[in-house]
Amino acid sequence: MNLANKLTLSRFVIIPIMVIIVYIQPLDDPIGFLGLSIEQFIISILFFLSAFTDYLDGYIARKTNTITIFGKFLDPIADKALVLTALTYLLYLGDMPYWVIVIIFLREFIVSGLRLVAVESKKVIAAGNLGKQKTAWTMFAIMFFLLNLQQFSIIVSQILIFIFVSLTILSGLEYVYHHKTLFKNSFK
Repeated sequence: MNLANKLTLSRFVIIPIMVIIVYIQPLDDPIGFLGLSIEQFIISILFFLSAFTDYLDGYIARKTNTITIFGKFLDPIADKALVLTALTYLLYLGDMPYWVIVIIFLREFIVSGLRLVAVESKKVIAAGNLGKQKTAWTMFAIMFFLLNLQQFSIIVSQILIFIFVSLTILSGLEYVYHHKTLFKNSFK
């Protein structure tokens, strides 16, 4: 297994750690930095490290010419798992609107379904440019909220939500449009 794929898999290791941290009671204590608790601070660091591995695994795979079908398949799943874990945590904290998470979940189910149909056709759908932008903006926005920065600017918070939700919808529509023949063929 190459380094890029190991970095992708590392996100699957970090996600359960993020979840476990929520249940460790002493970590609820404040640290005095941006109004964060120890729990929020640790989860922010873990999320940042995971988001960085998303950038790094793609960079390494392209630079070393070690792009694999396994990586193309697993990387988007790792991204989805990380993003949905963090958004669910932000919902739990009351820092993310419920409707945002519903839209994200719906888009991810549709795109994942499309990828499953593609596998039946022996195709792998790699992330498109709009999908990559969506991921970058989403991870940036999540980091903004995890660090509790929304307390300083409600307007910036709303703009970030608008940007990443819009990119979520548009990239989902792009996947469906570009791969509509897969859907048509699956109903035959």
